[in-house]
Amino acid sequence: MAKVNNKPITREYFNTVYEKFLQDFRSFNPGSPINKETTIWARRFVLDEIIKRELITREAVRVKFKVSDTEVEEKIKEVFFKGKDGKFDKTKYLWAINNPNIKWKEIRGSFQEELLYIKFQEYIMNREQASDKEVRDEYVKLNEKMKVQYVIIKYVTMPDTEITDKEREITMKKVDELRAKLKDSTEFETIVRESGYVPNETICTQFQYYIEGIGYVPELVKTSFDSPPGEIRTVHIPDGICLYKAREKIGIDEEAFAKEKEDLKKSLTRQKNSQAFEKWYEELKTRSKITVYLDS
Repeated sequence: MAKVNNKPITREYFNTVYEKFLQDFRSFNPGSPINKETTIWARRFVLDEIIKRELITREAVRVKFKVSDTEVEEKIKEVFFKGKDGKFDKTKYLWAINNPNIKWKEIRGSFQEELLYIKFQEYIMNREQASDKEVRDEYVKLNEKMKVQYVIIKYVTMPDTEITDKEREITMKKVDELRAKLKDSTEFETIVRESGYVPNETICTQFQYYIEGIGYVPELVKTSFDSPPGEIRTVHIPDGICLYKAREKIGIDEEAFAKEKEDLKKSLTRQKNSQAFEKWYEELKTRSKITVYLDS
């Protein structure tokens, strides 16, 4: 089915893992059909996971990552020698380890390789830690707000009617005239009213791309946080042109941050470790020789 650094992945081994995967897939997705498309995906997924396991295990061996005999023995006890009450059955264990018909060397070797894969992957995926600065920066990014003043200068054309170039030109001229009046002024609301328009104000976060009364305006949100204070900007919307400026940044709630800090730190740490692992694994693949023979 494939070769990983000249070690073959046999069809027999692949089929064993694949059938077990399908059983689990049917159990967790009872309503999902196993059609051709699903089969192609599942076969590729299983083979990718087998390759990943082989690469990670061999890398653990290469860097001399160790799993102790005690860890192996404890895992064997956990899997094979728990009584119905969930406690360790010492009598059964002593009988088994002294039974010459049981191939303990092979069993221990299999468990050692399994633990080597699991524990080395855990080690690789737990080397990063989110700093207090990263946690605060992320919380600010998610929760900091901005007060934005805006006015919409609407097209005269009726809704659902195509806007003409002439109409756009007239509307843009009105916008430019109002922008000139507002330049370097702190009296946004007063000037807008005196010019015959209706001033409005909204509060948005950095990820709030839809604003009621304006619509879907990610550009407005982004530039409100990025632009110099007081800068007048415009964005085109279906009804006309929205002229706006960031008025005031609203800082985070420090008490709320203190309560949510640890959960956010755990989340960011998981994210950093996941990204670091993917990068590490991609580098590992580039250093390896992988040949895939699996067909669709």
